[in-house]
Amino acid sequence: METEINNYLKTNSLNHCVDFFSQKLKTEAFSFKDSQTIVFFLQANNQRKSIYSWVLRKLKSHDNFSFSHLLWLLDNNIDEDLEDLIVQGILSTKSDCSTFSRKINSKKIQDLINKSLDKKKMDFKNFKEELIEKINYARLNNLKDVYEENIKELSLEFNDGKDTQVNVLIKEFEQQNLENILTKTVQKYKNRSKEKESNDLHLISFYKKYLMQTSVNLIKKNPQLSYDLSLLAQNLQMHQLSESILSDISEQTEGVIWLRAHNLIQSKNFLKALDLIDSNLHKANPKYLLDYNYLKALAWKGLDNTKKAIEILDEILLVKNNYRNAIILKELYLKELKR
Repeated sequence: METEINNYLKTNSLNHCVDFFSQKLKTEAFSFKDSQTIVFFLQANNQRKSIYSWVLRKLKSHDNFSFSHLLWLLDNNIDEDLEDLIVQGILSTKSDCSTFSRKINSKKIQDLINKSLDKKKMDFKNFKEELIEKINYARLNNLKDVYEENIKELSLEFNDGKDTQVNVLIKEFEQQNLENILTKTVQKYKNRSKEKESNDLHLISFYKKYLMQTSVNLIKKNPQLSYDLSLLAQNLQMHQLSESILSDISEQTEGVIWLRAHNLIQSKNFLKALDLIDSNLHKANPKYLLDYNYLKALAWKGLDNTKKAIEILDEILLVKNNYRNAIILKELYLKELKR
C-alpha cells in the first residue's frame, strides 16, 4: 500500500491523492496493515476528520476489526479526542472486549475504557435478566409467541454454555417443543373418525402401559429424560406418574414446581397441591406469585371452597386487573354460587 501511495503521488497532486485514498478507505476493504498505512498517510496530511468518520462508520456497522484500529490510534497518540468513539465501540460490539484490556498511554482514555466496559457489563447483565423474566412469565402464562421470540434471542446472544440458568431455559424450551408435538398428536386423535379413534385409544393404552413399565429404568439410565417423560405422561393424562417423575428432578425450578402443582390438581390431590405451592412461595420470583395463586384458586375450588377460590382470584385481580384466566374463572365461580 505504501508503494501504491508513493506511485500515485508521482502523477497526482497531494490534495487529489488525499481525496483519492480517503475515498478508498471509505469504500474498500483493506487488511489491517494496508488500512494502517492509509491512516498514517491521511494523518500526516491533517485528515483527522476522515480518520474519525471512517472508524465511526465501522463501529456503527459492528465491525470488530475496527476496534483494533481504534486501539492502535490511541496507542500511537494520533488523537485523544475520541471519547464518543470509544464509548460507542465498546457498547456496540458483540465481542467480549478482551482486546480492550491492553495498556493505553493516556490515563484519561484508559479510565474511559474501564468505565465503558463496566457499563457494557451492566447493560449486558440487565438485558439477559430482562429476557429471562420475559421467558419465564410467557411460559407460565402460555404466551407462546412471546416465549419463542425471547428464548430464541436468549439462545442467539447467550448460548455459550457458561450460564447454567440460560442452559436450563434453552433445554426446557427444547422440551416444550416436544410437549407441543405431543399436544398436536393428541389433537389428531380427536379429529379422526370413530373407527380410527378406537384404534388410537388402544394405542394410547399401550403407550400408558409401556411408559408405566419403563419410565423408572429409563430415568436411571439417563436422568435428563425426566422432564421429557413427565411431559409425555402429562399429555397421556397420567398426572400422578408425571408428578412422581417431576418430584425426583434435582433442580426444582419454578416451571417444574408449577407443573407439579398442576399435575396434583388434575389428579385431585388438592391438599398436596396447596402444600407444594405454599412451601415454595417464599423463594418464588414475585412476578410468578400470581400464577402460583391462580393454581391455589383451582385447588380450593377442587376442595369445594368456592368462596375461598374467589377471594384468591380477587387478590390476583387487585394486582393485575387484566389477568384473563382469573377474570374468566371468577365469572364462572360467581355464576355457580348464584344457582
